[in-house]
Amino acid sequence: MVRRNKARSKNKSLSQKPILSSRFLNSIRSVLLLFLFVGTACVSPNTLNIKTVPLGATVFIKNPATGKTTKLGRTPTVYRARDNKSSLAFVFELEGYVPREVLVATPYRSQSNLTVNLNSYSVQWFQTLLRTDLSREVDSILNELYDLPITLRNKSDAEAERVIKELRKKYDNFALFHGAVGQYYYSRKMTKKAKVHYLRVLKSKPDDAEAQNMLKLIDSL
Repeated sequence: MVRRNKARSKNKSLSQKPILSSRFLNSIRSVLLLFLFVGTACVSPNTLNIKTVPLGATVFIKNPATGKTTKLGRTPTVYRARDNKSSLAFVFELEGYVPREVLVATPYRSQSNLTVNLNSYSVQWFQTLLRTDLSREVDSILNELYDLPITLRNKSDAEAERVIKELRKKYDNFALFHGAVGQYYYSRKMTKKAKVHYLRVLKSKPDDAEAQNMLKLIDSL
């Protein structure tokens, strides 16, 4: 009987050992899996696959806050971000194409694609640019010249002469400039100087009725 009890006890202890070993192994496995999961989540960056049409453009990363740029490479390229809390701007440059800046809001998905179409410099593009710039230039000139009579009237003779001298460097070929200066000199009873400028108006615009009438008025004095 004693031998049987010892045998049963021995068998029981042997049968329990695998159970304890299995639990221990499962615990270690769980810890390892958790460690791998956390480690991967911490170090795995978000990936942005960047392409341009056409390919080969140089890509710069631009900080929208500071304006500082850092070269990333040429397309196609990949940007891997560890910090995805702030927005980024990508600047694309390719010879013969209009530079383009694209703002990318983050966070983006763990893997995303960005494809940017570049526009080539064309005759139409230059025409549009020139029309825009010339329109702004003309508006600026007209505003300055139309306001010139008021500007001169509100200044002393010495200040007015200084303004006329400076503006003449830019607008000596503009009839509108000489008409405004002629008006100023006539208002100050400087008829000889006024006549010189009204004649300059007629040189550019022979049919200018106001200049013709002012010259007749000056000659009749």
